[in-house]
Amino acid sequence: MSPSLTTAAKSAETIAKVSTFVGSVLGQFSDAGGILADKLAMMRWERQNRLIDSYNRVLAERGGVARCAVPPKYAFQIIEAATLENDDELQDIWAQLLATAGEASNTVHTCLIAILKEMEARDARLLKLVYENSRATPTLRTAHIKQWQRSLHTKTLLPECGLSEDAYYLTLDNLIRLRCVKSFVDTEDVDVVTDARDNSSCMITVSHDHEYDRISITPLGIQLVTCAMPPTKPKSK
Repeated sequence: MSPSLTTAAKSAETIAKVSTFVGSVLGQFSDAGGILADKLAMMRWERQNRLIDSYNRVLAERGGVARCAVPPKYAFQIIEAATLENDDELQDIWAQLLATAGEASNTVHTCLIAILKEMEARDARLLKLVYENSRATPTLRTAHIKQWQRSLHTKTLLPECGLSEDAYYLTLDNLIRLRCVKSFVDTEDVDVVTDARDNSSCMITVSHDHEYDRISITPLGIQLVTCAMPPTKPKSK
């Protein structure tokens, strides 16, 4: 049997399996199983079609960038995740990541794929906001951590992000979990008296974890934004 026929047979088998499963769940409404399977296939096709359009649009916007074939270990994971993504904003981010993976100067790390799979659109928006507010020189595109401000205050970010306070902290918590941002920790040298009899002392370093009050972006967060969330170019008049 030719490869194309084998693939078609497997697809038909999968659809039949889904129909049987849904039918067993729906009981007397088992005929709806076939309808649902068809609808799922159509939804998947629509998302694939939109991904292609988004990807081609990204390539057009990045015209002139040297390109190469996307390595399979990136391509398969990104295309699968992007096809399953029903949020247009996140799917566009996947398209950006796929385009970056196909650049000759590919800077995509496989961990970025795993991180993006666990993000909601609001996570991506907050991360980009942290990125833009942290940047000392916004016009440059580099992940060199020395060119970034050391920390940002929540009281500065919260009014800008468009989230409720509860949603902000939940989103921030997820970004911290994913190691895209971190709680800012500063240190201070303190002179401590060790012997009151002769007033001798020594210097010790004290650390202060600001938790959610002050945060800083990580190199991983910088890399994700530069690879998948580049600044939108202003439209020419």
